[in-house]
Amino acid sequence: MIKSYLLLIASIVINFSGQIIFTEIAKKISFLTFNFESIKTIFMYLVYEPNFWLALFILFIAAIFWIVGLKKVALVKAFSIGSLNYILILIYSFFILKEDFSFYKLVSCLLIIFGVIVLSQNENIMLYIKDKFNKERC
Repeated sequence: MIKSYLLLIASIVINFSGQIIFTEIAKKISFLTFNFESIKTIFMYLVYEPNFWLALFILFIAAIFWIVGLKKVALVKAFSIGSLNYILILIYSFFILKEDFSFYKLVSCLLIIFGVIVLSQNENIMLYIKDKFNKERC
């Protein structure tokens, strides 16, 4: 079970890395406006951009880790753990991109962490209640 959680966390970190590469690519083509004429230009740029293929490969690896991790972890728990990706983005934005870190962003991070903890404990609480209920019925 712990191995599955570690795979999910690794998937999140790997996915984050791929998304960062996509962000850097998007900055390089930000001068293009998105319309039907520019789709061909963007497509041709991406085909010859090695970082695009690197990012796709990284996201493919992340997907494999995610799928294997889901074998033993409930989907609700997996997606709650996946929300930790938002915290990684905030940390990256603050330290690397030098964006501001407001009180609201801090509160948001704390709420995400609290939600992950509550969702991970929810199953344990429900099992405890179920056991108590079954013992009282007997």
